[in-house]
Amino acid sequence: MKVQFIDLPQMRPYYSDEDGELWELTDAFHAVVDDVPITVPAGFVTDGASIPRILWRVCGHPMSTRRLPAAVLHDWLYYSITDFTRAEADQAYRDGLITLGFPRWKAAVEYYALRLFGGSHYAREGK
Repeated sequence: MKVQFIDLPQMRPYYSDEDGELWELTDAFHAVVDDVPITVPAGFVTDGASIPRILWRVCGHPMSTRRLPAAVLHDWLYYSITDFTRAEADQAYRDGLITLGFPRWKAAVEYYALRLFGGSHYAREGK
């Protein structure tokens, strides 16, 4: 998939506890996936990349890494009513990481982690 980020997500803290953090988009965020414009509206709440807290030292804080645009786009595709399937949302995340300069092998590792463990977060599974 071809993924282009038009701008960067602007976020503010929304909620935090011992299990993780949620952040709110303060301005609309824009991307294009295979020539389909995507607008993530201000007010959308996300945990960024769903990195378990124990891995933050290795992977970085979910909201302070350069993977944030791909993570916000992916979360929006999972939770919104779009024509993107779960598999396509996962592919958009992988290809978004590559667009952001991640090595292909690292993007592939994160993609397969999503394929294995992301299903419980997909809002429209079975629909």
